Amino acid sequence: MQPPGGGEVDITPPAVSEVDPPNRMTNLSGNEIELTFSEYVDKRTFKDAIFISPALEKGFDVSWSGKTATITLKEELKQDVTYNLTIGTSVVDLNNSNNMAEAYSYIFSTGDRIDQGVITGKIYDKDPNKLYIFAYLTGDDDDSLLKRKPDFVTQTGPSGEFILSGLPKGEFRVFAVGNSFGDLIYNLNSDRIGIYNRDVTLGVNDTLKEKMNFRVTKFDTIPPVLQKGVMTDENHIVLSFNEDLDVGTLKQSGISIADSNGNSVFEPMYLYQPGGKSSELAVAVKGSARQGDPLRFSISGVQDKAGNTSGTLTTEFPATDKKDTVPVAITGIDPSDMNNIRGNSPLFKVRFDDAVDPELAVKALTVTDTSGRSIPVRVARIDDAFYSLQVDKTLPSGSENQINLQTAGLEDAAGNSRDTTIVNR
Repeated sequence: MQPPGGGEVDITPPAVSEVDPPNRMTNLSGNEIELTFSEYVDKRTFKDAIFISPALEKGFDVSWSGKTATITLKEELKQDVTYNLTIGTSVVDLNNSNNMAEAYSYIFSTGDRIDQGVITGKIYDKDPNKLYIFAYLTGDDDDSLLKRKPDFVTQTGPSGEFILSGLPKGEFRVFAVGNSFGDLIYNLNSDRIGIYNRDVTLGVNDTLKEKMNFRVTKFDTIPPVLQKGVMTDENHIVLSFNEDLDVGTLKQSGISIADSNGNSVFEPMYLYQPGGKSSELAVAVKGSARQGDPLRFSISGVQDKAGNTSGTLTTEFPATDKKDTVPVAITGIDPSDMNNIRGNSPLFKVRFDDAVDPELAVKALTVTDTSGRSIPVRVARIDDAFYSLQVDKTLPSGSENQINLQTAGLEDAAGNSRDTTIVNR
């Protein structure tokens, strides 16, 4: 006998199948709303996905009976106001953690009419499920909108599309927000945001605003943080940061390396990102200290990709007397396939395994054809171990060319060198 099969995987998203009182009801006087789902859902994700606009100061309670949730409003509702209770797409079923395909809006009014305003659109993002639409009624110039919860909110589905309905007439400012803390308040430096290019006005005869499209980004206003430093040998210190750096802005003059008495014991020579790791900085140094002696490293003016610049950052680590005995070599060329290069003034990037004097490196890197004829090229420093080579002519189709590194006199911080020409075809 064979064991029974597992059956088909559940890929059907949960959905609201019944509501009581009915959706879009007017003159609602009670404080309970029942929603029944098509299948059992995770109760925690359900409560976290409830958004009521306008917001309730005292909130609500949720109780369950099978697939039916009863939402009890904990305060008396305002008279002649349209309310929108939205169930966001973060609700998942118990069977296979499928998210709701789209947000569900339950609209009701405590008066005899329902506001008819509607805003629709789409957020273009690789993961729109985790994004919200925040809509604020404008009017008060002193109102710092993003520092408070929105007047109206909904959550996008897998397609990124959204609908905000039951809106009153007025002027709205609308944002797409990746609310990472789930507090319905935009958090600078942690939340992504998309800002619509103008305010939206809904009126009595103009109740629909369509095709509001957003892309989201994160605004970074915090400078880099130095997490740790390690001396890998007596000529190299590697620093780790919490984010990617703009290494081209760094200067040796902003670095100090001292012993426990405050005496400068190492001179910073070169700066580069080891192996292209964009959140690390390697400092090639000259000097000496005894094995295990404590060192205090300070660096200022470290800039991230957003242009935020640090003050003075410090870290401490033990010195090492381990020797560096390996001369510099090429570890990578981009593009790597030298036989399939586009002929119109191609750009190459060459990475070394260690830093060298950039003035010497610019002279040592050349491009020639296989007969040794020089090809005009402009060499530029990216960091002290990474260089770009811009060919200043169109290369004939099918031609064979090579990048040369003439290493004679090209010393690293430890004084290692070799007298040869490294050729990459």
